Amino acid sequence: MPHLPGVATATEILQARALGLRWVKVFPASILGPNWAKSMKGPYPDMNFIATGGVTALNAPDFLSSGVSVVGLSSSFADDAQLELVRGLIAASAASALTGAGRK
Repeated sequence: MPHLPGVATATEILQARALGLRWVKVFPASILGPNWAKSMKGPYPDMNFIATGGVTALNAPDFLSSGVSVVGLSSSFADDAQLELVRGLIAASAASALTGAGRK
C-alpha cells in the first residue's frame, strides 16, 4: 500500500520526493489554503496534492483550481446542504476527465 504523508512545508514535500513519493496530502488544507497549494505546485510540478482537513463542497473548487489533484470531502457528504454541490463537483470532474481523455 502506498504511503500518503501529510505535508505543510516545502521541506516536507522535498522529504517525500526524496523517498520517491509523488502524491502527498495537504493537511490541514483549511489552514494552509488554496494559495499555499498553488505556491507549492510551481516549484514542485511533479508532485500531486490531495487536500484534506476542512475541505468542503464550498471551498473545493478553489483548491481544485489551485492545482490540487484531489480533495477529501468526507464532512460534505454528511451535510444535506452540501450534497447538491458535491454532485455538481463530481459531474464537473467526470466531464473534465472525458474531455481530457478525448484530447490524448
